[in-house]
Amino acid sequence: MYNDKVKYTLFGEGMKPLELKNDPINSLEPKRSFERNRDALSFITKYSDAYEFTKEGAVYIWDYYKRFAPSGSMVLRREERNPSTDILELDYESELEITSAVRDQKTATVKINIKTGSLADKIEAQMSEKFEFDRTEDVDGNRISDLTYKNFVTIGRTILNESYLFNKEDILIQDGFFAPVSLTFDVKSQSDVSVQGQLNFPDITGTTNFVGFTSGGDNIFFNEDQIFYKESDRDKKLNIKIEFKADALFGRSNGKKFDLFVARKLSYNSTEFQYDGKLSEAITVKRVTPPDGGREHTIVISETVSIDVLRGESLAIFCDWDKSSGGFDWKLSYDQENLKINISEDSVFPPTAFNCLTVDDGYSRLLEIITGDSKNYRSDYFTQGEFKHATIASGKMIRQLNKVDVNNNPTDIPETLSTSLKDLLSTKGYFATGYGIEKIGGKEIFVVEDLKHFFRDKEKIHFGRVSAVTESFAENYSWVSAEFGNNKAGEYEEQQGRFEYNAKNKYGFPTTTAKEVYDGVSKIRTDLLGVEQARRKNQSVAPTEDTPYDNELFLFDSNKFTRGSITNYALYLWRDLLASAPKKVYDPDSVGNFRLTPMRSLFRHMWLFGTSLYKFPEKLIKYNSTTGYAGMITQYPNKPERAENGSYTVGDFIYPKMDSTIVKFTTVLTYQMKKEIQGSYIENNREIPNLYGLAEYEDETGEKQYGWVLKVDIEGKLAKVEMIKSRR
Repeated sequence: MYNDKVKYTLFGEGMKPLELKNDPINSLEPKRSFERNRDALSFITKYSDAYEFTKEGAVYIWDYYKRFAPSGSMVLRREERNPSTDILELDYESELEITSAVRDQKTATVKINIKTGSLADKIEAQMSEKFEFDRTEDVDGNRISDLTYKNFVTIGRTILNESYLFNKEDILIQDGFFAPVSLTFDVKSQSDVSVQGQLNFPDITGTTNFVGFTSGGDNIFFNEDQIFYKESDRDKKLNIKIEFKADALFGRSNGKKFDLFVARKLSYNSTEFQYDGKLSEAITVKRVTPPDGGREHTIVISETVSIDVLRGESLAIFCDWDKSSGGFDWKLSYDQENLKINISEDSVFPPTAFNCLTVDDGYSRLLEIITGDSKNYRSDYFTQGEFKHATIASGKMIRQLNKVDVNNNPTDIPETLSTSLKDLLSTKGYFATGYGIEKIGGKEIFVVEDLKHFFRDKEKIHFGRVSAVTESFAENYSWVSAEFGNNKAGEYEEQQGRFEYNAKNKYGFPTTTAKEVYDGVSKIRTDLLGVEQARRKNQSVAPTEDTPYDNELFLFDSNKFTRGSITNYALYLWRDLLASAPKKVYDPDSVGNFRLTPMRSLFRHMWLFGTSLYKFPEKLIKYNSTTGYAGMITQYPNKPERAENGSYTVGDFIYPKMDSTIVKFTTVLTYQMKKEIQGSYIENNREIPNLYGLAEYEDETGEKQYGWVLKVDIEGKLAKVEMIKSRR
């Protein structure tokens, strides 16, 4: 039946538009739902019923189906006459899901579903797929733009490398007779890949003319498993602390000296390590003069020596004695805990540069790969906000590696990064961002913005007097605790987790009813120790070695600077943003990413958590645990000091926007109300959906109330609404 208050038009790609003379059977007031996605916090539109077309509409759709399915595109436009002006105005345009068409031959009708949104469907289908960023085609095989990298320069993070060795459990007695003897160790923790435990007594030979340790030309050979520090990967200065307590039984000592040595000049020669220096060049850790006769004597050694080790050199520890006056024999016995070695290094690595992309580049590239057009993405947050210069790079990019060909030969093509849109969106935990599909200038756009973008304070929707009002606690906006950071930090081959402040922290909230944990954990890493370990195995140091960091993606709180025609990105350091140097952290001058720590991420979400916590201003948000190190303290200008492992009073933070109350009601749907629900407004030259703004209603007592829409179901002439109340 023809209805001049509503106009429907079908647009089949490759066909002439068709204005329907007969409405779709269930189309006078279609059921639609506008629902806020809980994770993204933006809205999706759902259609609960399929449209059923008759006569010319059914013929048009089925003809299109036979010619183009499963490809092609068809759009249904609905216009409705404004009761105030009597002019037809656009209600909506929706794409029909052509493969859902079902034709009933008996009734000559066609039923067909409306897509949630063509862009939304395409993104959702590819959300979890990982893509290499330097690919040349989108998912449909169309050519896309060449990838252009930016340049990141870094001085790196100073690392305190510490390794610990203890005496082997099964060797608690060692004998010496006319030959040097090495001490034996097991590795208990290792932050330097050159550290290894000694496994056996050494097979040691030497010249017959041992005359103390003053003569030259002496040769000592060590098996590989007797070296406690093997083939240094670079020049370095090591501090070696040796703690040794033993009960010694000396026989025929005759005033000879008992010595503990470190041999430095060791090189691998075919099948064994040879001490290339003179015995006089061995580093004396401690010299002990035992008593004469076969008496017992306790040897106590606690000494630290600094040794300059060259690249490729190895170290061994051994005991020997002065042989200048005849024979000498001895026996040592000790407990396991009485023989310890600590090897430490204040480790630095020369500055390097590597390719990177901004976070904004990352989103733009993924949308171009998925949709064929980088303009299908927008983010004011990542182009104008405080993290507009934040950058990302893969471990392979940080290592400055090039790709290899099918024969595993290196090429001149730089390694890139691979990630999924889902994983990149997981950075919401650091930034407090949401995402969704918006119509901007009549075009669907994927947006990533600050969470507050989706909860705006402008009053945009008016529901009028409502009925059937119910109120309940906002369980979905109440959490027992929150986790922030990333899972991988602290899990290093080099055992450095106890120094990494950008790990995963958990904070507990003062509530007894909530059960859910807020998930702010990201797949993208911010730990600079992981970056540093990757950086130190770059193309020039380890070109063929695989590392655990190669396929990881790292995020940097960086700044952009230009000198002449050259633009670089570099990590913000404390002097750029903090009031003073970070405290209780190793080497504060090389600390970075302090705005992305778990504690700072927590604070960025506090207005949201305050929804259920504002009633308890005197209670504490407490630090619970970490997978790394949580002792660091930072201070922003004109702000108090904050510790990663601190406890914080609820009332000290931003007053919450939302009340912990969900309200549901029903209202009569007017033309103006529907236009407001589906409409938008302009702010700062940007089109903003009205659904992001405040909504007003009059409850059953006539009092005006305010809140943000969570869901609107349009059913005929009624609208069923769910909102979270405002603290206004």
